Amino acid sequence: RGVFEGIFQDMPPPKSDIVHLYYMVTLGFYSSATVFLLWLDTSRSDFNEFVLHHFVTLGLVTASYLCGYVRCGIALMALHDVGDVFLYLAETFHYLGLAGVDTAVFAVFAVTFYCTRLVLLPRIAYALHVDAFKVMTADATYNDWARNFETSFKHLAFFSLLIDIL
Repeated sequence: RGVFEGIFQDMPPPKSDIVHLYYMVTLGFYSSATVFLLWLDTSRSDFNEFVLHHFVTLGLVTASYLCGYVRCGIALMALHDVGDVFLYLAETFHYLGLAGVDTAVFAVFAVTFYCTRLVLLPRIAYALHVDAFKVMTADATYNDWARNFETSFKHLAFFSLLIDIL
């Protein structure tokens, strides 16, 4: 059994108010960050990649909510949010001129980034691609909704977008 097989039980899961709120806050944050990036921020050498990253993120968040992959979506958003806190803190300390503090916080970010995005994120991506089909095919009556073409297509499209951010 895969580590994340529980993510795919009782699909699609019910969407509680707190899940809805977390998705709306995340969509609001990335929407405002995209608007800021496009119209207010200074253009940098990685501008195109950064814009693509924001649009892919908005697409992934929206697709995971609409397709019913809220457990996977929350896990992925939480992995990204943990590291972002330290990155923004390090950037703030750098702009405040607090040398040493910014470096220490950035070191915490680097460790967090390694753990969340280079260790856990690929595991969840694997679970989305492989464990989901293992769970669905283990029982002939499991998740009949996931056996039709439309949902399988959404699953593959969501996974393809996820690969884009790796």
